[in-house]
Amino acid sequence: MQKITCMALLLLGMAQTAIAQKVQIHSAIHKAGTKITIYRDWPKRTFVDTVFLQEGAASFEMKDSLPAVYSISMRAPFANATVFSNEGEVVIDILPGSSIQLKGGKQLQALKSFEAVVKPLEKNWQMWGNAYAKSQDLDEKLRAGEEGNKAAAKVMEARVKFCLQHAGDIAGAWSAYNYGNLWREEDINKLLPAFKKYPQAGATYDKLLAQQQVLQANKMVGQPAPNFSLTAIDGSTVSLHTLLESHEYVLIDFWASWCTPCRATNRKLAKIYDKIKQKGIVVVSISVDEKEEAWRKAVEADKIPWLQLRTNNAMKSEAVKDYKVATLPATFLIDKKGHIIRQHISEEQLLKL
Repeated sequence: MQKITCMALLLLGMAQTAIAQKVQIHSAIHKAGTKITIYRDWPKRTFVDTVFLQEGAASFEMKDSLPAVYSISMRAPFANATVFSNEGEVVIDILPGSSIQLKGGKQLQALKSFEAVVKPLEKNWQMWGNAYAKSQDLDEKLRAGEEGNKAAAKVMEARVKFCLQHAGDIAGAWSAYNYGNLWREEDINKLLPAFKKYPQAGATYDKLLAQQQVLQANKMVGQPAPNFSLTAIDGSTVSLHTLLESHEYVLIDFWASWCTPCRATNRKLAKIYDKIKQKGIVVVSISVDEKEEAWRKAVEADKIPWLQLRTNNAMKSEAVKDYKVATLPATFLIDKKGHIIRQHISEEQLLKL
């Protein structure tokens, strides 16, 4: 009797995995015959099907034994929705104005609620980004950049928190996967251990691990600092080896006149320059400006008192390649023995040396 019961339960489980979950699509703004493209986006992006709108409606079935994520998109006008399988029937209503109402299971609603909460934060981030792009005044740009970074941090912190809270379900696994290329190193360090616990989130864990490896590939800490020999603003030639002969530390700062965060770094360093000099640190800025005139004007405008060098081939120069500079500004602290001991070091960290 026990064997029969176990077999019955097994068959019931198999039957449940075979039940298709219907997705209904209704649109008040698309014409009859509009193509609807369906992809399974997670755990691996694959094309699923194409259906067509008839009398304002269409449907398809999700047939997954495990939770999966689907994207449904339409054009003219564009509309896109993300839904989860294994949560029962899903209804997508596309309303006038291209707004979308989703009805689905618990995890889909959890993600929907989170997106509603984080949306004002994202708008604030976008507002400062637009202000940064439009402004022609350096001070205004610096303020917009600073406020934009604060807004971005709030958005990313909210996303990390949501992913950690939902690491064991599809809402968290999809969110962490979907934002995989945007995570900072500190975010990944928090997320990886959480998703390692759940084998069903393997695709998410793999993507986070790949992003961590990308970030680590550009790390130079612990490596010998590549030597360089570059032209200074006074026309002399300066090498790293000669600088290390007479200083305890060398702080290299790759920058450009057109890089607003770089200009902000100039101002911050200028405020603490005398203090870090007393610690035996020599500061060396290496410009990647293509135009020498732009470089000289920026040095004068920012009243930079420390050594100024310039590469001979902008971002394609050997120094940029040797130090694996991918974004600006990029700073490297080198000790007396010629080893890189810190990368992307802040002004506060310099003062604590």
